[in-house]
Amino acid sequence: MADKSGFEIPQSMRDIAERNIDQAREAYERFMDMTKKAQALTPTATGPVASGTDRLQRKALDFAEENMEASFDFATRISQAGDMTEALRIQQEYAQSQMKAYVEQTQAMTEAMTKLAGKAQDTAKKTRKK
Repeated sequence: MADKSGFEIPQSMRDIAERNIDQAREAYERFMDMTKKAQALTPTATGPVASGTDRLQRKALDFAEENMEASFDFATRISQAGDMTEALRIQQEYAQSQMKAYVEQTQAMTEAMTKLAGKAQDTAKKTRKK
């Protein structure tokens, strides 16, 4: 399928791109597995601030993982595009989707950090009273 400019993306290029994406995804998955194992081995501090910090770190890691998965999905889809028109449509859909995800993630992180700051203030007040 050729677009109006006549530029069709050869199947051989799409195949190479897809293999490269698969290799990158595998390397990323190994990295994430090691990161999660390292995080699980890290001693967990106690108290409301420490547990809030742990939750914040897990949330950030979850968001990073979601964003990387979206990036790999995007790369896979764009590597399968038959022409530039389709590639541009896929790019536009990805950009819109990620902007929405970033807004939602920013709101969630802001809420979590606000709660954590409140817990830290409460803990500091209790500590000063002792």
